[in-house]
Amino acid sequence: MERTSQSRFIAAKLHTTGYIFGMFKEAIEEMDDCAETRSLATVCRLYGLWQIEEQLGFFLKYGYLDAAQADKVQENVDALCAEIRSVAIPLIDAFALSDHIINSPLGKWDGSVYESYFAQVQASNPLPKEHPYFTRLIKPLLDRENSAIDDPEAAMGLDDELREMAEERAAAKEAARGREE
Repeated sequence: MERTSQSRFIAAKLHTTGYIFGMFKEAIEEMDDCAETRSLATVCRLYGLWQIEEQLGFFLKYGYLDAAQADKVQENVDALCAEIRSVAIPLIDAFALSDHIINSPLGKWDGSVYESYFAQVQASNPLPKEHPYFTRLIKPLLDRENSAIDDPEAAMGLDDELREMAEERAAAKEAARGREE
C-alpha cells in the first residue's frame, strides 16, 4: 500500500488537472468567437501544456511521451508564454484582484515596477546588523591615516599590542585553570 502512495498521488493530481483543463476547454468552446475567447484559448493551451511539462518525468517514464514530444511540449510552452505576454496584464486586470492578493511588484496598478521591485528586494534582504566589535576594532583600521602604515614606529606598536593581547589571553587561561583546581 505504502509503495503505491506516490503513484496514486500523481495519478490523482493528473486526473484533477485533466478535469480542470477539460472544463476550461469546454467553457471556451461555448463562448462566441472574439479576441477575449482567443486569449482564453491560449491560456487554456498554456495551462494544459505547462501541467504536462511539470509532470514530464511521469509522462516519459510510462511512455505517454517520447523525448522528441517532450521537447515539443517545452517549445510550445515557451511560444505560448511569448504569445500571451501582450495580453497578460489585461487578463489579470479582468479579475480585479488587488495588488495585495497578486503580491507581485511587476503588476502594480500604478505602474511603478522598478520602485516596487526594489522595495520588495530590500524588504526581503535587510542589511545585516553591525557587530559589536566593528566600531571598536575594525572601524579604526578602516579610518586610519595612511601615514600610520608608513611609520615604522606605528608598526612596531602593533607588534607590541599583539604580544600584549597574547599575554593577556595566556594569563586568563592560567587564572581559569587555577580556579578549576
